Formats: sequence, C-alpha cells, structure tokens
Amino acid sequence: MLKKILLLSLFVIVSGCATQQQLNIKPLMGVEFQAPKNIDTIELQDTEIMFFDGKQVIGGAQRIKATSENKPAIEELKENLSVAEGGSNKPSVIDLGDSKYCFTVSTDKFTTIYLAVVREPNYWTIISVQNQYYPEVLKSLKKMQ
Repeated sequence: MLKKILLLSLFVIVSGCATQQQLNIKPLMGVEFQAPKNIDTIELQDTEIMFFDGKQVIGGAQRIKATSENKPAIEELKENLSVAEGGSNKPSVIDLGDSKYCFTVSTDKFTTIYLAVVREPNYWTIISVQNQYYPEVLKSLKKMQ
C-alpha cells in the first residue's frame, strides 16, 4: 500500500513539473507563430481564432482573402500600411525577410501584426495579442525567416 502511495505521489510530482508544449499556429503557408503560453481555450469565431486565458481574450489570428485577384496580398497589405499611417496609432514595419511583408499597429492594450507572404498571394493574416505577449509572438515569427 505504501509503495502505491509513493508511486502515485511521484507521478503527481512528475506530471506537475512536466512542461506544457507550446501551441504553433500556421495561418499561411510558410508562416508559423507560437500562441501565447497562457491560453487555456481556443475559440473559432467566423474566420478568426480567439485565444483565451480563462474568460479574458489575450489574442487572436485571422486569415484574410485579398480583395483583388489582380494584385498580390503583399501589395494589398502595403496599401493598408498607407491607410494605417493616417491613423492615430502609427504602424511600424517589421523585417521578416524578402518573401514576407509585415507591419504592426499598437494600442494601449493590444498589438496587431499584419503579414503577407509571396508563397500565398491570395491571402494575408492578422495576428493580434495583448502587448505583454507581443515580444514572444514576434520572436517566434522571426524564427521562421
């Protein structure tokens, strides 16, 4: 009996110390990022995946179809950058390599990443996370270069 209790205790300790594997999200071909570590629920809302920690939204990702069949998603995203530059929250261009185009816009609580890739000319993606999770999401995006 004591042996069973010790084995059960050891199992609880070991399983409690086990690391939870990070969830990778692939919104476009050649694009992968790690979801924030604190998510406990993923919810699909229309074309968007929302990340929750309890009842609090901590981020989301959405795949967007380019509006023009004659213009690649990267060109459409560059036009969106021009529009964003006229807003109150100024965008920042992020270098993720030659085959990708990326910019971010931050508010007081969230940072939104707009990203398009050459490999997928008909779609681009939006990744939005609470500001505290932005560095780890950006770091995981930069690993794909």
